Amino acid sequence: MARIRDRVGDVWRTVREFFQDQWFDRTRRVRTSGNVTLQTAGLAENQIGDSTMYQPARPAHIRQALRQIPGKDMSAYSYVDLGSGKGRTLFVAAELPFRQIIGVEFTEALHAQACANIRSFRRRRSGGPIASLHLNAKEFVFPDGPIVLYMFNPFGAATMAEVLGNLERSLERAPRHVIVVLLWPKCEEQVARVPGMRLRHRTERLQIFETGS
Repeated sequence: MARIRDRVGDVWRTVREFFQDQWFDRTRRVRTSGNVTLQTAGLAENQIGDSTMYQPARPAHIRQALRQIPGKDMSAYSYVDLGSGKGRTLFVAAELPFRQIIGVEFTEALHAQACANIRSFRRRRSGGPIASLHLNAKEFVFPDGPIVLYMFNPFGAATMAEVLGNLERSLERAPRHVIVVLLWPKCEEQVARVPGMRLRHRTERLQIFETGS
């Protein structure tokens, strides 16, 4: 009986999450739902490296993560999502008054969908511009000013090391407040080793780090 209840619960959870995702997309006039493998997105085997498939986070989980970020006034902060896919977190971030919202996506097909979504997006609150960059995260130049950096396991340890190296050098040139939001984190130990970075919030689903500046 318990096994049947568990199966029924799993089915109900799947159905509920499907309709919640569809509601998010419909009410914002975007298409962010559905997992996409890197092969389906058009990457050749030799291009994949340690990148991972597109699996959008639940909107509720993204909101819960952003509610935990330290500080209340986000108007001076740039929001950056590395491995932004079709752009779902960008549209959740648009519910806050970030100075600018930037997605960085390696695959051309997902970037193209993100751009289409940005054009059709029905914004519910005022805030800064939203952009998707077709770029390898290792080549991304972090913007000036304070940053909220969001990642949902977009790549493995090798790429993460290069990204964090770029972030470290950026902070050496211009010390500033940076908040790193990791959803279902796998590379949190690498983030913790960035000089000046400290753990601010920790659960099974979420870890938030910040610099001291």
